[in-house]
Amino acid sequence: MAYCGHKRNTFSNKICFNITQGMRGLDIGSGTGYLTACMALMVGERGRVIGIEHIPELVENSIRNVRRNHANLLTSGRMRLMVGDGRKGFPEAGPYNAIHVGAAAHGLPQELIAQLAPGELFTFELVLIVFKHLPLVVKCLN
Repeated sequence: MAYCGHKRNTFSNKICFNITQGMRGLDIGSGTGYLTACMALMVGERGRVIGIEHIPELVENSIRNVRRNHANLLTSGRMRLMVGDGRKGFPEAGPYNAIHVGAAAHGLPQELIAQLAPGELFTFELVLIVFKHLPLVVKCLN
């Protein structure tokens, strides 16, 4: 649970204040679905958020939890939780205004950065034995 608290803090400091109505978000390593649901509430009815987790049981549990309190996020299509390889992202729903990676990875995943809309935010947490943060990436307009 310490990791979840750390993840929420990093998320809120770097992305939370930049997500607005109508945006698209991607949460890699969505785990319990908590951050994905928060993002879905922030983007409003016109926005869309995808959560990708590689552990099927976590996805099933997160869907159950979201259905209990915010079923409309799932039924409206505003939020989607899926089992998948987060390193590949989900280009079908991009480009994204905000991408949060809270899963273990080796280096900056270029496939995800390619799915980021120009000028938007990407946070990446490298998880090893201790927490190490890689810098915030903002994709430049060109």
